[in-house]
Amino acid sequence: MVAGVEVRAAAAGIVDALRDGMPDQSLDEAGREAMAGRSCGNGIRLDHGDGWTTWYCHLRRGSLMVQEGDTVAAGQALALVGLSGETTFPHLHFDLRQGERAVDPFVGAGAQGCGQGERPLWRKDVMAALDYQPVVLTNAGFAPTPPDVEDARRGYHDRATLAATSPVLELWVDGYWVEAGDRVQFAITGPDGAPVLAHTVELDRGFAHWFQFAGARRPDDAWPAGTYVGEVTLQRDGLDAVSLERAVELR
Repeated sequence: MVAGVEVRAAAAGIVDALRDGMPDQSLDEAGREAMAGRSCGNGIRLDHGDGWTTWYCHLRRGSLMVQEGDTVAAGQALALVGLSGETTFPHLHFDLRQGERAVDPFVGAGAQGCGQGERPLWRKDVMAALDYQPVVLTNAGFAPTPPDVEDARRGYHDRATLAATSPVLELWVDGYWVEAGDRVQFAITGPDGAPVLAHTVELDRGFAHWFQFAGARRPDDAWPAGTYVGEVTLQRDGLDAVSLERAVELR
């Protein structure tokens, strides 16, 4: 979120409503009462004619690039992904409506149910780019101590080098939509190719936004100098394994 992820218009339209100025703050910190009537947070609504509107919610404060009354083109940048409103993690809430009725663009107007319908509203090239991912590992890295989740998400543990005197070597991972029964393997290989860590965790509950780490203690007075490779792999029955690999140099 700090680096900035652009939110773009799904279709051409006119900005007929917007809000800015709400802080990028988790609902856990702000409290649900503070969000009464403002659950969308900083948001933009586009009018596409014939009763069709799109809503873009939880935008980053001060990032809105349009004003009310502006005409925008499909694909035009509107704002940046944020953490405003009724949410506990940065994301875009995208809402398509015809009048007051919510319409799933993957299903299509007049259809029911979830998943891709026979006549989705997205263009074919857009559908290909929006391939659904049931679980995502978004980032991983190394830390010289057990990492705090917020520190890792702020980028404090993305260093390419660490001291060989680090007390521990922790491999951390951040992701979305994990489920109970998922198996997560943490593996670290040393500069000589020998395993430094091989640890598996089976999750006993699901999380929309999830963070975990595992590590090994320093051998003797220092780690052998060189490049250490870490890999986190998530396995779920019925899905292909999802993995992230990171490397760090110990000096």
